[in-house]
Amino acid sequence: MSKKHIGLILVSLVFALLFVVQPSFAQFDRLLNFVPADANTVTVLNLEKMLNSVHGMNQHWKEKLAEKAADRPLEMPARATRVVLASRIDLEYMKPLWELAIVELKDIPTIKEIAKAEGGSVDEIAGMPAVRTSRDAYVIHLSRDTFAVFTPADRQKVTRWLSKALKQTEPAFSPFLKKRTAVADSGGTEMIMAMDLADVIVPSTASKKLKTMETLSDKTVNYGQLSEALADIRGVAMGVRIGEKPFGQLVVDFEKDVSIMAPFAKPLLLEILAKQGAMIDDFQQWQDQVSNNTVSLKGDISDLALRRLLMLIEPPTPDMKSEKAASQASPGDTSTIIKAMQNHFDAIQGYLKDLKLDKKKMKTWGQLAMWMEKYAAHIQKLPLLNVDPDMIDYGEKVDYDLRKAAYALRGMGIKSGVEQAQIDATNPSGVNVYGNRYGGRYGWNYGYGGGFAVTYNDNSAEKRAARYSTRAEGVNAARDIIEGIRNGTVEIRRKMTERYKVEF
Repeated sequence: MSKKHIGLILVSLVFALLFVVQPSFAQFDRLLNFVPADANTVTVLNLEKMLNSVHGMNQHWKEKLAEKAADRPLEMPARATRVVLASRIDLEYMKPLWELAIVELKDIPTIKEIAKAEGGSVDEIAGMPAVRTSRDAYVIHLSRDTFAVFTPADRQKVTRWLSKALKQTEPAFSPFLKKRTAVADSGGTEMIMAMDLADVIVPSTASKKLKTMETLSDKTVNYGQLSEALADIRGVAMGVRIGEKPFGQLVVDFEKDVSIMAPFAKPLLLEILAKQGAMIDDFQQWQDQVSNNTVSLKGDISDLALRRLLMLIEPPTPDMKSEKAASQASPGDTSTIIKAMQNHFDAIQGYLKDLKLDKKKMKTWGQLAMWMEKYAAHIQKLPLLNVDPDMIDYGEKVDYDLRKAAYALRGMGIKSGVEQAQIDATNPSGVNVYGNRYGGRYGWNYGYGGGFAVTYNDNSAEKRAARYSTRAEGVNAARDIIEGIRNGTVEIRRKMTERYKVEF
C-alpha cells in the first residue's frame, strides 16, 4: 500500500473520529433549531439513553413503552431516541398557548400510516408531508427520521412557524434556554426541563411577597435589595441523570449576584415551590449552593419524585409507529380482556397510591391540587381497548373526582381571599390602597390559576374564624370526594372479581 493511500486512510479516520466523538451536539442542535423564538419552556430528552440506563432496565421502561403499558414512564413512541419539547406558557395562568414536540425515531413510519393510526387527513405544509390528527395537532415529516408535532392545529400558525424554522441554522430561543439545554450535549444529561422567567417579576410586587414569607420572618433582610435581585431572574432548570439511580439538580439563574440569599436560599426556595403546589419531598434532603448569580439544589431522586417529574412532561405526540396496532379481543378470549382490565385497574391504584390520599394528612392536601389534576389527566389517557365498560366508567369517575377534589382545594383559596377582603372592607381603618399600616405583618391567599390577593393579616378573631371555616369547608369537601373514590374502588373490585372469577 502506498504512503499516499495510507495518508488518505488516516485522514478519513480522523474525520470519522471527530464525528463519532461529538455526535450528540449535532443531533440535539438539529432538533433544537426547529423551536420557535418565543418559546419560554424547552425540555430535552435523551430517551434512548434513559431506556438503556441501569435504572431504566430495572424498571423495564423499554418494554412498557413498546407495549403501551398503563404504567409506562412517558407517553412517547416506543422507537423514539431523542426528543425536544417546547411551548409558550401563559405564566399567569400556567396554560400553554402552543406546544411542539420534535421527535427522532428509529423505526420510521410513513405519513399514511400515521394518518391511519390517528384517523387524520394527509396534507402538505411548507412543502413538507403532514397529517392533521383528530387530537388538534399537526404531524410533519421533517426529514428521514425526524417528525414534528404542533398543537393547536392552526394551519396558518403552523405554516408560518415551519417556513421560518426550516431556514434556521441555530436555536432561536432565549440565551438562558440555550445555555441550559446545551448540557444535554456537553454533559450527557438525559433529561433537562428549562423555563425562561425573564421580565416576569415586578420588584415592588416581589418585595410585598417576600415580607409574607415565613422563612424570612425571623431574619434580618434588606427586602429592597433582595427583591431587586429576584426580579432579575433569568429562569429555572431541572436536570436529571438516570444511571444506576436517578440524580437531579435544580438551578435558578439570575442576572445579578444573589449571595444575599445564602443564609436562607434553600428554605425560601422550598417555601415558594410549596406555595405554588410544585413541591417535591425529595428537595428537603438535597444540598443547596449559592454561587454568584445561581442558586442550586441537588441530590438523589426517588422513584415517586421521578414519576412526578416525568408526569409534568405531556408531549403532544400521537401514535407514530409502523408496527401493527393492538387488536380487539376475539369472542370468548377472556384472558386478553382480563389482562387489559388488570393493567387498567392497577395503573389507577398506582396513581392513587402515589397521591398518598391519607385523611390524617389533610394539612398537606393544598399542595396536592396540582398533582391531583396531573394524575387525573394520565388516568384519562389510559388505554381502553378490551377493557370492560364498567371498568372504563370507574376510571372516568376517578378522573372526574380527582379534578373535583383539586377544584375544592383551590376554590378554598379563592373563597378565603374573598372573605378576607370582605372583612377588610367592613373595617378599613388603618389600611390604604397600598396595603401600608403602622404595625402588623402581611399575608397572601393563593387563588385559582396561581393568582393571589394581598390582604392585611391583623390576627383578629374574625379573620381567623373565616380562614379556618373556609379551610375546613374545602378540606371536608375533598375528604368526601376521596372517600367516594375509595368506596367506588371497593365496588368495582367486587364486581369485576365476580364477573371474571379473578382477583383485581
